[in-house]
Amino acid sequence: MKYGFYILLILVFFETSSCNYFKLKSEKGSDEVLARVGDEKLYKSDLLGLYQPNMTTEDSAMVTNNFIDNWARRQIILQKAKFNLTSDEEAEIKKMVNQYEEDLFINSYKAALTSQNMDSVLTDTELKDFYTKNNQLFNLNEDVLRYRMISFQSDDKNAEKMKELFKKKDSVSTSELLKGEYLFQGVQLNDTVWIKFNDFIKKYPFAQNLNKEQLLQSNHIQELKTGNITNYIFVKSALKRGEVAPFQFVKDDISKMILHQKKLKYIQDIENKLIQEAIQNQKYEKYIP
Repeated sequence: MKYGFYILLILVFFETSSCNYFKLKSEKGSDEVLARVGDEKLYKSDLLGLYQPNMTTEDSAMVTNNFIDNWARRQIILQKAKFNLTSDEEAEIKKMVNQYEEDLFINSYKAALTSQNMDSVLTDTELKDFYTKNNQLFNLNEDVLRYRMISFQSDDKNAEKMKELFKKKDSVSTSELLKGEYLFQGVQLNDTVWIKFNDFIKKYPFAQNLNKEQLLQSNHIQELKTGNITNYIFVKSALKRGEVAPFQFVKDDISKMILHQKKLKYIQDIENKLIQEAIQNQKYEKYIP
């Protein structure tokens, strides 16, 4: 199909189906005509709802002129395009417009059904079961890690105590770090959350000075000084690109995949039910030659 034909299809569809903003009315009685292109006319009532209550006279005039100019431009191009249509092209456009209109009705109905009736609550058991059976679908496309980190003034009188508590990695020491009177430049002691390596670097630019291979070693502590600041980083665990992603990292993706499958199954069941009802009510009969 020619490029121009596709453009025409778009114009005709919006003219006939979806562009109510520019919708014309052929029978207006005494309604005032504002513009004409060929046999098509733009009436004053077509501009209803176009103006805001606080518009000035000048603003209203500008909006009116812009609307008329846009309408005229569309009509001139559309009428020119229609004139150059072959009968086959016109038939194909009408077929495609009708098909698109049907799809809009059907998809809107399906969306309403699934929104109102389909259970979208998923348990952790469902999510983990799907993950276990399909973990080959969840290979990482970048490195990820879980970590803990503290930053403090290198000459802080409590520096050694903070290092000691941080290295212990137990809950009692972590609690003491948080509750004690320590002055941190930065602190992150929740090592249950996975983060992409690139996001980690963006969050802590100083980490660019660390050897990536060493940084991505699981159960490993690294110390890095930047000026008068000491940074202690403990990487609890790290996974490389190509390895299976951890469950928590892909939990949201799993939820979307399961709900999508449920939606497809629910819609298929509804369609089968409607077909059976149509057969029972003699609304649907198949004639096979």
